[in-house]
Amino acid sequence: MTILKPIIFKSMLLLVVIIAISVSCDEYLGGTVDCSECMEWEPDSADLIIDLTYRVGEIDTVPLIIYNGSIEEDSIEWVDTAYGEEFRLYVALDRYYSVKAEYTIGDKKIIAIDGDKILAKHVSESCEYECWVITRGILNVELKYEDF
Repeated sequence: MTILKPIIFKSMLLLVVIIAISVSCDEYLGGTVDCSECMEWEPDSADLIIDLTYRVGEIDTVPLIIYNGSIEEDSIEWVDTAYGEEFRLYVALDRYYSVKAEYTIGDKKIIAIDGDKILAKHVSESCEYECWVITRGILNVELKYEDF
């Protein structure tokens, strides 16, 4: 029984390390940095990207409400209508944004919601010069089902 205690402890420690690495992978860019996309200075703004469902004749427009923070905070940043599969809004970095998209299909209204924090990351160690890249800040409010 005493031999099992160190094995269990090591297994638990390994599990904690694996979980910590997987949680931090969202920010790690490692060798995946495209140095041609580098900015030489730390940016303070960038495009928030919103992915949408678009179908000519069926879903031609999608009303959007973009919030500075969570939707529950009700701090509206921008109200607009999207006319394609992607909508971009130039916003301040290091903030959490949410979006509410309202699809109208026939007599049905479908609401899609997503949120994310948009950040700048210093990755000069991956390139041979000063390099800042934008991470996160992609909101997905595409419809998941084909049949409406």
